[in-house]
Amino acid sequence: MSINIKRICGKNRVTREDGKVIYNLIAEKWKNDKKICIDFNNIRIASVSFLDEVFGKLALKHDVKAIKNKIELVNVQPFDRALINDILLARSKQRRDNNKAA
Repeated sequence: MSINIKRICGKNRVTREDGKVIYNLIAEKWKNDKKICIDFNNIRIASVSFLDEVFGKLALKHDVKAIKNKIELVNVQPFDRALINDILLARSKQRRDNNKAA
């Protein structure tokens, strides 16, 4: 499965609602596809809201290792890759803390 951010979102790559479109595609394919390739087309997202809606929500449901095994990011700008990594780490910590508290 391949998800092309530019083709699917066009210029709508800023809000949580925009990110939800991509998240829903990933969630729909999570169980059935071995690998999900997300192509950023070398466009800069730089929106915490958009990226958190996609990757933050994933990290709240799945551990980082599972995400890295399942998701392949291609043509990602370095700034966006760093932002995604920060989001994954923060939401993963939140998930662990929530599980400890429960």
